[in-house]
Amino acid sequence: MWIATPAPALALSNPMTVRPLAFMASLCLLVPFAVGQANEDAERGPLLTRDTAEHLCNRLGFGARPEELEPLVGQRALDVLEAWVAASEAPALGERVFFTWEEYGYDQAGLEIEGAAILELPREEIIERQAKMRLVDKRQFRAYLDDWFAGLVRGEEPLRERMALFWHGFFPTSSKVVLRRYEIIGQHHFLRTHALGSFRDLLHGMVEDPAMLGFFDNDTNSKSHPNENFARELLELYSLGIGNYSEEDVRQAARALTGYQGESGHFVLDEELHDFGEKTILGRTGEFDGTDLADLLLEQEACAVHVVTHLLTWLEGAVPDAERVARYAGLLRSDDYELLPVLRALVVDPEFYREDVVGTRVQSPVDFLVGAARRLDLQGREPALFFGATLAGQQIYGPPSVKGWDEGRAWITSSSIATRANCVGLLLGLLQPRMARQEGMDDASLSDAERIRDVAQKLRAHRFGLHELQGLVAEALGDDATDEQLVAWIADAWLARRPTAHTIATLRLELAWCREHHEVEGPLLQSASADLVLCYLAHTLLRLPIAQLG
Repeated sequence: MWIATPAPALALSNPMTVRPLAFMASLCLLVPFAVGQANEDAERGPLLTRDTAEHLCNRLGFGARPEELEPLVGQRALDVLEAWVAASEAPALGERVFFTWEEYGYDQAGLEIEGAAILELPREEIIERQAKMRLVDKRQFRAYLDDWFAGLVRGEEPLRERMALFWHGFFPTSSKVVLRRYEIIGQHHFLRTHALGSFRDLLHGMVEDPAMLGFFDNDTNSKSHPNENFARELLELYSLGIGNYSEEDVRQAARALTGYQGESGHFVLDEELHDFGEKTILGRTGEFDGTDLADLLLEQEACAVHVVTHLLTWLEGAVPDAERVARYAGLLRSDDYELLPVLRALVVDPEFYREDVVGTRVQSPVDFLVGAARRLDLQGREPALFFGATLAGQQIYGPPSVKGWDEGRAWITSSSIATRANCVGLLLGLLQPRMARQEGMDDASLSDAERIRDVAQKLRAHRFGLHELQGLVAEALGDDATDEQLVAWIADAWLARRPTAHTIATLRLELAWCREHHEVEGPLLQSASADLVLCYLAHTLLRLPIAQLG
């Protein structure tokens, strides 16, 4: 019979035995810790390189200066996102001047309002007062947008403002249709406030938004004469997408929205016009109103699919595959349409950093001009950004249709790169607008060419002297920098992506020409012509095709 006996005590006292055992014991403790740490790091996304950090800033902000990029290198992508979220605050909305239709004397259809005091005045005085009210409203609208563009250039709220621009394109309205621009200010402020919140809140807000209701003539939507304009676009463009509803759903949804109107910048429900009857929408029956309609739309799986398809396409510059759409749509629905979980998942997703995404998206005019203004430190020239973006095809609150803007390659036409280059020239002070204003420029029937002439005329109010770049470059390189150092730094700092060899060669040729033409000898940054030459280099760089990508 075998009898088990304990090992001699002295065996454990042997140092050659104790050390391996202790080492193995420590490994047993450390390995799970190391694996857990590695998993935690992976869950926080990749360690950012210079290229991926710039990619993150381009897609979730409006680009970054070199001094803003450097601290991000080596950080985890999710940590950067969380820092932006933590620092973000909902914007404050200053006072607005409101003018009611009664003060104008006419309703939105141009019909006289019975009893309006202004109509008792002489005709000439009526016209004068109406013109003054319109001018005040236009000026406060432009002042609001100028402040917004200034904030984009400062880069104080990159993530919130990036998403606000997305939602403006997703829920587009136009100042050419919504005549009370103070309502548009209210809508834009709402989109900024909820840009990082819940799509549920956004959809509910749009159902009762005065600018949106006016944009689709919902003022004329009554139980006796239902107007389907808003209902149709609400289902097709803003929630479900084509193929996920029927024509009967549109008709019934229009009934749910009867009596929904805006009044002096506020939502009102005209109960005399509202249809309180029973409606059947998307297979559900009840006495539904606009609030119920929004909830019914959010219940549909197609709603989350529609939203994330647009969001991923916009942020990545490429249509996502069905598997990714399903995954992100499921995440959006599981978190009750909260947007931050989707953004958190995106910044840790390896697909977001794939080679065919980083540095390959065609920038919109707003992206391009604001990014250029940020990298070139074009402070104080923000009023021209609105008109410059308009010239280049993206007028904020002037989209071409109810679908908003076509993105990606649609931004690039035979003339658009030249137009963008001219806008940069205007901002740098190298070019000045010369086109004369024509009569009747506010007429909606004018051609695009006439509108461009009008915009160019308005830009004359924002003539700028030559932008000073010498100090910016000297601070980074020192004033004794060589031409090779200058070219390398400019190509890296003023593009939204990594430059190519062709880009470098083009800048070298331009710098050589500038030296000869302006008789510059010695270090450029010590020359009296430094600002002029640097502006030429910036202009040359930003009119290249590569500069349109980011």
